Amino acid sequence: MKFTIIVAVAILSVISVFAQPKLEIVGGDTYSWGKVKPTSVPLKTKIKLKNSGNQTLTVSDVKVGCGCTGTILDNKTIEPGKTSTLEVSLNIQGINGETTKTITIASNDSKAPTKVLKLHANVLDPFKMSQSYILLSDLKVGKESIGEITMENNSGKDIKITDVSITNGAIVTNVNKKTVIKNGQKFKLQAKATPNKAGYFTSTISMTTTYPEKKKIDLMVYGQAK
Repeated sequence: MKFTIIVAVAILSVISVFAQPKLEIVGGDTYSWGKVKPTSVPLKTKIKLKNSGNQTLTVSDVKVGCGCTGTILDNKTIEPGKTSTLEVSLNIQGINGETTKTITIASNDSKAPTKVLKLHANVLDPFKMSQSYILLSDLKVGKESIGEITMENNSGKDIKITDVSITNGAIVTNVNKKTVIKNGQKFKLQAKATPNKAGYFTSTISMTTTYPEKKKIDLMVYGQAK
């Protein structure tokens, strides 16, 4: 009798070990949109989460790595062999080049209680700026300070600046309504300021262009005058 009980307990233990939910991210733990344009906002896809185990899988949490992603899971309880759909969106506004974000999925999969899904995209902007702002780093009262960024045009066409406005009259810039950034050219846009008092200094250079995907560009200029 004792032997029978021991065998029964052993069998139940073996069964309990192998009877487990298992979270599988269908297609792998990395999803890539590849090369995209900056106007493709936001990037979207649907990821399938599968229960490859033999017990019910429960997803307890889906946490994004930063404010650039969004998720919607249609079903947090997944039966063995079934799938649930995770809708994913990635905001690439202001991003230039390669970017990787993460989503952490927590579940009752005892062997892998958390799984990380990596989202990758390569944002290619043929008309790009080295920065979205100009910092006047050596700003002093009564002294001229100069800051600059680089605007690079690889769009295949010349790009014209059709209008320029500046919120602070103390700013002088080398870009105007007649500025043309030729295809393949790197243009150094400068901002000059001579503050008349100490304190935080800020301004915005607003430009309209003939480039369809960047018809308006707002460039912040700031610094701390001493």
